[in-house]
Amino acid sequence: MSVNSFNSSDSSLPVSSCFEYTANIFIVMAFVLTNILLFFPLFLLIFYLGLKQWGKRCTTSTATKASHADFFTYNVIILELISILGFSLYSFGAYAGDKTVELVGVSMCSITSPGQTLFHLLTCVERYLAVVHPITYQSLRRMEWVKIRNASSGCIWLFCAGFIGFSILVSSFGSITNSCILVFALIVVSSCSFSVLNVLNHPGPGDASRHRGRVDPSKQRAFYTIMAIMVALLLRFVGVLLTNCMNASPVLTHTKCVIGTSAIWFTAPCSLVLPLLFLQRAGKLPSCKHKNTKFNHKK
Repeated sequence: MSVNSFNSSDSSLPVSSCFEYTANIFIVMAFVLTNILLFFPLFLLIFYLGLKQWGKRCTTSTATKASHADFFTYNVIILELISILGFSLYSFGAYAGDKTVELVGVSMCSITSPGQTLFHLLTCVERYLAVVHPITYQSLRRMEWVKIRNASSGCIWLFCAGFIGFSILVSSFGSITNSCILVFALIVVSSCSFSVLNVLNHPGPGDASRHRGRVDPSKQRAFYTIMAIMVALLLRFVGVLLTNCMNASPVLTHTKCVIGTSAIWFTAPCSLVLPLLFLQRAGKLPSCKHKNTKFNHKK
């Protein structure tokens, strides 16, 4: 199977023939440099904070364990690091004409594309259960939720591993499956968003904030989290759709290549949303620090 036909397995990558145009080379190189200079340090920072929290949990018996959202974020970051390496190898191979390096890069990126979407989906479902079905959510012991979380994550990694094999056997499998996963994720996340919004607008009889005319901060944070993920997934879906449409064309013109290659930038928000939410929870963003300082002064 030729490398060009295999490239359709991951719709977030432009086909290698588009590297004949100088504009596409600059677009891809700018995207690679942005990933290396901006995203890579951000992911390393989160890994450092995660290891720091893990060290505290090992040395202090009273330290709280990692939340499910943090666990999903760590998995997404691992996929993002694989994606950065894969895209860098793919770009180098396509530019240098090395088909082997290009194939290795595409294979690595094929792992990450569905996995990122599915971990975003798990994050939304977890927030949805905590807000809309709090009794059911709290009825299960923490260890039971951990087992469910670990089993779900393991299934995603197994699916990502098998995703490469099917993509190699069937050239159209990757783009079709990735698009279907994105559509399914958008439907589920949208349903979760509207359900959480409905709970916010109609608080339960035991909700004390109902009588004070205020919204429960935890529910509000959950709603903003789900909405941010939905917008990021929507942008990713638009990027994938544009790239698929351009790559499906029998004749690749300069305009089609530029549109299809530029669409990879629509995947950037999806790569940033969970890491930024993690930093917000950790109080590492400047706005969060400012809000915490004001709150402490009021107290």
